[in-house]
Amino acid sequence: MIINHIQPNSRRVGAFDAKTHLSQLLSEVEKGSTIEITRRGKIVACLVSPDELKSQSAFAALERATERRKKINSRERVTLTDILEYRNEGRK
Repeated sequence: MIINHIQPNSRRVGAFDAKTHLSQLLSEVEKGSTIEITRRGKIVACLVSPDELKSQSAFAALERATERRKKINSRERVTLTDILEYRNEGRK
């Protein structure tokens, strides 16, 4: 999952340092921090708490539902495939 919003209590750590200090990073995540792990300056992973992950999943689902509602309200053509995708979302 990609984190779309900036966390005020987040920080970036290189992959080597993350490996070396994993216990400390996990303690920070338990306290509410988000840790972005980088390799050569590029974010390759994020450590987040399960509650934060659920919250982000719910937020993303709300955004998708809002986009669907806009499409339906705009009288734009909604296909059977669209409807089936809406129905099946979240069943995985």
